[in-house]
Order: sequence, then C-alpha cells, then structure tokens
Amino acid sequence: MSGFLGFGASFMLDFVMVSLILVVPIVLLGIFLAKNKIYKTHSRLMFSFSFLLLLVILIFELDIRLHGGIQGIAEAAGRGTHVQTLFFLILLYVHFFFSISCCVFWGGTLLGACKNFYWPSPLPTSYSVIHRKRAWVSLFFLFGVVVTGMMVYYFAFVCDP
Repeated sequence: MSGFLGFGASFMLDFVMVSLILVVPIVLLGIFLAKNKIYKTHSRLMFSFSFLLLLVILIFELDIRLHGGIQGIAEAAGRGTHVQTLFFLILLYVHFFFSISCCVFWGGTLLGACKNFYWPSPLPTSYSVIHRKRAWVSLFFLFGVVVTGMMVYYFAFVCDP
C-alpha cells in the first residue's frame, strides 16, 4: 500500500485518519460562530466544510472499493487476521451505523438550512430552533464517526493482537 503513516494502510485511509483530527476543531469553530451570531461566516464555513467532506468521503469510498474493502487493505498489510475477529466486525458495523446516520442527519440539516435561511446573508428565523436541534444530532453522529473511525484504523493497522 502507499500510505504515509507507515502502518500499511492505503493513502486515502491514512489521509482520512489525519483528516478526522481536523473535523472536531472545524465543527467547534462553526458552533462558536453560530453562538456568537456570526451567521454568514458560520454558513460559509459549514457549507464549504460539508462539500469538502462529501468529496473526501466519495474518494475514500472509491479507494476502499478498489482495494477490496478494509479486509483487502489489511490483508495486503499482513494484518488480515486482525479484521476477521468478531470484535472488529462489530466495531466496523457500529462505525457504519454512525457514518450512515451522520450522512442522513447532516444532509437533512444542510437541506433544511438551504430551504429556510436566506442566502448569502443568513439570519435566524423560526426554523432556527429546528436547525439547532438537527445540528446537535448531526454532531453526535459525526463524533461517533470520528471515534469509531479512529478505532477501526487503530485495531486494523496499529495495535498488536
């Protein structure tokens, strides 16, 4: 594999692993901007971040498919037995749950924002309460993706059995 972290993963797996570290500060900045009523910057940051995140996810999923899934990448790294344990499979499915739920809620939050806030200068409306609740649910799932994604990477490529 051609990863850069030295654990035998693919480049995109390593890239996504490093990117997961950046997700939390970016989202926290978005929350800070909204709480401080800097709505225009908040909306531009979150839409830009969401577009970039979608692009990375699409490239990542393509990379995973081309390499035979996480199992194929782990086998190529000589760690095939790590990803065949019941613990790892459960962890992987929990990660899938968080990932799919995050996409659904995050997408719904963005679509609701597009539909209910004026662009390019969004200001609070009666929809703001719903938007805030959806955003917190999306954030919960996003943190689940980050934590379980890091765990999947760790147990597949870093830790010794």
